[in-house]
Amino acid sequence: MTKEMTLALVCTALMTAACTMEQEGSDEGDGLDEDGMLDELGPEENVGQTSDALESGWPVSSGSLLGKTAVKIPGCTGVIIGKRDVLTAAHCNPMAGATVSFYDGSQIIAGVTRTVSFRALLPGVNPSTNDLTDTSGKFADIAYLRLNADIPSSSQPARLPISYPGNQVWGYRVGAGLHQGYNPEWTLHYDTGLTYSSHINDGHFLLNEADTNPGDSGGPFHIWANNGSSSTYEVHGVLYGKVWEWAYRNKYTSTVHHLSWIVDNLAFDYLDYISWQSNYRHFGTVLQTLYPEQDYAGVCEYICKQRPECEGVNYRVRSGADMCQLMSSITYTGPYNGYDAGTRYP
Repeated sequence: MTKEMTLALVCTALMTAACTMEQEGSDEGDGLDEDGMLDELGPEENVGQTSDALESGWPVSSGSLLGKTAVKIPGCTGVIIGKRDVLTAAHCNPMAGATVSFYDGSQIIAGVTRTVSFRALLPGVNPSTNDLTDTSGKFADIAYLRLNADIPSSSQPARLPISYPGNQVWGYRVGAGLHQGYNPEWTLHYDTGLTYSSHINDGHFLLNEADTNPGDSGGPFHIWANNGSSSTYEVHGVLYGKVWEWAYRNKYTSTVHHLSWIVDNLAFDYLDYISWQSNYRHFGTVLQTLYPEQDYAGVCEYICKQRPECEGVNYRVRSGADMCQLMSSITYTGPYNGYDAGTRYP
């Protein structure tokens, strides 16, 4: 897809991931070790760099959650996951002080911005050297951004999922890139996508589709889901770019795989937090008992805070998956070996 000269220069100056070739095992266990291979169209046509966008799709409608949860950062797209929390791609190399813009439908809201006050990358990730794997060797092209102020009232966080649904599941790709080669207003488009990967063991997943081009790196892949309390979009990944595995496919860093790290970085909310007591247990009415893929009390805390009826949690370390028990009412709390009790405030 051709680009305007100015944008091409900017993207070329900023690009990081486009020139890398990863050596990962195949998502589907087919023996291939090249699911990270980029296309051969040259650096201005490769995706997986600071500018990556949907070639097709449709403008996001005004009032749609796909727009309310999206942001524009320099060269890339991002997704809101909290009052001051945004995810994007690490290779976009967003820095503290960068401007973040918000959307109403497909259009940027004029005059409404925030700035990045803090950035976090997974240990081992270095966008400057195109190293997008963490210290455990898993794909980790994901960056957490904390904003200097709460998101505007017109915006809304997307929910983080606690499990990956597997392959052949439909979702929505969202991006603000060079739609059909020209997008000076950075309008936001969306398109459907079908998961190709059966697992996220390597830190990422692939889609059947690959129609992206510069402007959409860091954009979310959403799946509509119900957590037992409400249905909304859950952001399963942020876009790296296009890779080859039997065919060209979009590659996303998995939020579920890196969920413990993400929730550890979320800004503390004095209006909604959980206080923990070790070796204590709540007694009362159980709302739901879960066994999240990520064994971490912070994930259990996050799950509770997504349910307005959740008053607290019991967390228990187990062999296999840890137990996260949500409480809709608490009669009393008492000493209990092996449990941690979390009480939601205020």
